[in-house]
Amino acid sequence: MIRKATKEDLEFIHSVLGDKDIWSATRDDGLPKVYPKQYAEGLILNPNIHFLIDDKYAVFVIHPESTSHSCQFHGYVLAQGRGEYSREVGHEAIEWVFKNTSMLKLIVWVPEMHKSVYRHAVDMGFKVEGLSTKSILIDNVLYDRWLLGLNKESRR
Repeated sequence: MIRKATKEDLEFIHSVLGDKDIWSATRDDGLPKVYPKQYAEGLILNPNIHFLIDDKYAVFVIHPESTSHSCQFHGYVLAQGRGEYSREVGHEAIEWVFKNTSMLKLIVWVPEMHKSVYRHAVDMGFKVEGLSTKSILIDNVLYDRWLLGLNKESRR
């Protein structure tokens, strides 16, 4: 069951975001190679950023874009929660955002090398909206990123 995280949930958030496989796959060259705890601690205090958790394997971070109706949607799931479970909690998180915020659109940026994340987002109902070429720097190499979106009225 997905719920909104509080400051009391920071240790769980750290355990998921700080997982070596998750952090190494999601960081770019602008972030340290080792997960810094102050990363989530600073974000959770911002009332415009939502952390959603399941208390087991997943953390979702939702933060607004430059418009008032769309937000970036980041899902982080530990290895033992991937597959059908991650689809279930992902759908719960999507529904939470559309029910509890004014957001009308979710946006996901997926670096080209993360093909399984791309397939998972499409499987969750996100539609490909474009490709941003050479837009993320990882280990001093520029990679393309897919832009995928999900509108409130067109979700499954």
